[in-house]
Amino acid sequence: MKSKFFIAGNRIINGLFCLFFGLTLIFALISPNMTIGDNSVFGTSTTLATTFFVLGSIAFIIAVYCYPKVQQFLTWLFVTHRYVTVTVFVLGVLAWQIVFVSFLHSAIGWDVAAIHDAWTDTTNPEIVAYYSLNQNNLPILLWQHQLAEWFSTTSWLFFDSVTLFLVDLSVLFNILTIRLLCKKYLVPAIYLHGAWLLVFPSIIVPYTDTWVLPFVSASLFFYAIMIKKELPTKYNLLGAVGLGIAAVVGYFIKPSALILLIAVLLIEAISFFAKKWQSKGRIVLLMITLITAGGTYAVCNHQLENQQYIAIDESRAIPMIHFMNIGLTNDGGYSPEDAQAMAELPTKQAKIDYSKEKIQERLKERGVLGYISFLFQKHRNNTADGTFAWLKEGSFIQEGETPKGKGFTRWLQEGYYLYGNRIADFRFMAQIWWVICLLIIAFGWKRQGKYEQMLRLSLVGGFLFLLLFEGGRSRYLIQFLPFFLLLASLTMGDSIRFVKQIFTLDQRIKGDK
Repeated sequence: MKSKFFIAGNRIINGLFCLFFGLTLIFALISPNMTIGDNSVFGTSTTLATTFFVLGSIAFIIAVYCYPKVQQFLTWLFVTHRYVTVTVFVLGVLAWQIVFVSFLHSAIGWDVAAIHDAWTDTTNPEIVAYYSLNQNNLPILLWQHQLAEWFSTTSWLFFDSVTLFLVDLSVLFNILTIRLLCKKYLVPAIYLHGAWLLVFPSIIVPYTDTWVLPFVSASLFFYAIMIKKELPTKYNLLGAVGLGIAAVVGYFIKPSALILLIAVLLIEAISFFAKKWQSKGRIVLLMITLITAGGTYAVCNHQLENQQYIAIDESRAIPMIHFMNIGLTNDGGYSPEDAQAMAELPTKQAKIDYSKEKIQERLKERGVLGYISFLFQKHRNNTADGTFAWLKEGSFIQEGETPKGKGFTRWLQEGYYLYGNRIADFRFMAQIWWVICLLIIAFGWKRQGKYEQMLRLSLVGGFLFLLLFEGGRSRYLIQFLPFFLLLASLTMGDSIRFVKQIFTLDQRIKGDK
């Protein structure tokens, strides 16, 4: 009975993961971002930079495969002197990030602007109305306001620098997790994370998507400490406490951060029926995590309810069901019509009734097959874009999305502004990284330890969340990137072995012929 429950639980995880992740990989591979040359979807075209990158990559692969001296040099560079090489790489990535933020710290629109404006004005009727409706953004407003007071600045450069720090802190937690669980993949994991940072311009967007990352990564790190059998009990206890705190603080920044804790509880329930996953005292550790999480929630919620920074009308808060409603719109994302209704309806119950009526109406219009087709397309919208919906929000760059700067700033704008002449190059590079990351995870399917299965289950939870609630673009995937990055890092060895087996089999078949 026990073994059957364990086997069934893992099969369900693997089945759901293969379904959602398989579609994600296919969507990423056929994304218009992969287009070289003229792109009819975006009305842009890649430059010679992408052409040289592709040709150079092909030449490099051929040289590695055909010339032993090249292989020897790479072994000397990346194996014999791996620590020197990876240190230079990390310093180079940090230098690029600092330069990027220093020269390109543009004012951002949409919700980010609403937070920025509230640092200096809490009496404006529009601002008060915004936070009365969108109370989910109160925690990050209070956090950023506190930083603005401590450092006596409200500049975009400062808060972009904080965003850079938080994103890199997330990477640091990920690397520490890899060091703890599988030290031999540490250096390759650093390269994978560093390559992501090189194509992640969202470090200039100080919003919940990026600011929640260190808490998600910290939760993953503390869970690794909690389940590490070789560590002394006091460290396991520290991991249990840290997991409860980090997960709940992350929840207040972005509620979906709690998906990780749910996945942990489910994995631990499954592991109860598997000897190789069991550990004495695990139930006690889980209880400590839940008690810590409850205490953290009580403290944070008390602080939120008693905040004196901005006076809001709590009765006007948008209910959670609204986000399920707009998750059923054309692309499954933001709906001006429904947002206007939430602003006009006077009571919470009226908002709930409106959302229920719209949900029923939209489901009835689509029917069963239509709804399945809608979910298929929405999952594509949610996961295909490796730029993570860069520039896809309304009024993304407040000053306009046409390059107007001078010197090096203008050069950067040409590569990252909507109407820049090299924006297609950026989209291609970002998409290449995304596809490689997904392929590593796909080829590493054989590695199914407890931690890896927890990551897969967390991703399944993330996919389902975005299908049921507001989605429609891959910006919402940013919060789940630590799951992708850690899973790719931990499965890298199995992925490489799988690819080698394919080439070996191909050579054997040719030899037999």
